[in-house]
Amino acid sequence: MDKDERICIVGAGVSGLSTAYYLEQMGYTNVTVLEKQNRVGGKCHTINYKGKTYELGAMLGVYSNRNVLELMKEFGVEGLGPILYRGFFDPDGNQIAQIDVEEAKEFQNQFFRLPEILKDYNDIWEPGYRNIPDSFTVPFKQWCEENEIPLVMKVYSPPFNAFGYGYFEDTPAIYVLKLLNFKLLNYFIEIDHLITLVDGLEALWEKMGSSLNDLRLSTNILEIKRGEKVYVKTDLEELEFDKLIISCPLEKSLEFLDASETERELFSKIEYNDFYVFAYKLENIPRVCGYIPANFKKDRVGHLLVWYYRWQDMAENDLVTVYALGNKNLSPRDVKMRVEDDLKRLGVKVEGLYTYTKWEHFPHVSGEDIRNGYYDRLEGLQGGRNTYYVGEIMNHSIIEECICYCKYFVEKFF
Repeated sequence: MDKDERICIVGAGVSGLSTAYYLEQMGYTNVTVLEKQNRVGGKCHTINYKGKTYELGAMLGVYSNRNVLELMKEFGVEGLGPILYRGFFDPDGNQIAQIDVEEAKEFQNQFFRLPEILKDYNDIWEPGYRNIPDSFTVPFKQWCEENEIPLVMKVYSPPFNAFGYGYFEDTPAIYVLKLLNFKLLNYFIEIDHLITLVDGLEALWEKMGSSLNDLRLSTNILEIKRGEKVYVKTDLEELEFDKLIISCPLEKSLEFLDASETERELFSKIEYNDFYVFAYKLENIPRVCGYIPANFKKDRVGHLLVWYYRWQDMAENDLVTVYALGNKNLSPRDVKMRVEDDLKRLGVKVEGLYTYTKWEHFPHVSGEDIRNGYYDRLEGLQGGRNTYYVGEIMNHSIIEECICYCKYFVEKFF
């Protein structure tokens, strides 16, 4: 492909910035990134409070995240942030074990069967979704029971349920297994290999954005028309490009894109979880990343899943981020009330809410759609009408998987 071609990328989240960065690394000279918001990073969103940073979006990584580490090195970002300590609690604030003593031996037996069960399915950890067996499209709870490893859900649940990815009785197994391979699970069990950044994760993406040749913020796209060229109309100007890469949420692009019937069909199938991050001023809360497994169940929707006491090893602080999963029947006020009731039950004094964010989190489709070839059809659109697609839906929502797909995508198509 001609390195002088004019390429438009819609969205300056992790995927949009990574794609632009890798294109420029390959020698492309006319890459323009258009972002609707006045900041970059998407769901990597860091705030400052009393001289310290707090995460309202993505909060951590692990040292097996090779692509994240490469970018941190490239942009001079050190992974020397607050140490993350972890604890498990019942709803009354009593500390509990993640695995009951009487279950420990059987848990080990089941856990160490995982590599054997998954040995023939290495494709699931390659970029994108390919060769997905029907057995991986059933809910993860069903998959565990069918493979006689139900206790394994106890180690999958903290990084999955607590951070807004949904419930095991609903979520197709492929999404859980792709997010958490055996090596990554071990990191979460050991808990001493986690990456947090003093300046927050958003700082990495700000540095990457500043390195790009043509990043434009606060750009509201009104219309995109595609033919031999790609024409982009914003509220400020009209632009012409040779190629279009959509990295914003695909269903959002339907608001301005001259979408085909297939694009409309596929994009409209994407579902999200309502995931809340509250930043509270609290007193008397344990200085850990505290999980409440009793609330990981579907009938406890809207309740406190986990809190993150970010600076426990470095300083006292009164701002703590608190996480909860909602649904379409719960308003933000409903979730806030449940979370505050949960905090009080833990014995925590709630001084006040500083800020909060409600994310449309974890784009995914149903197990039935996966069985019916959703991802093959979506990948089949790549390059048609001079248009390409990157983002969470193409691989997974975690940062490493987004970067991994973008790197693969650029190498494959450009």
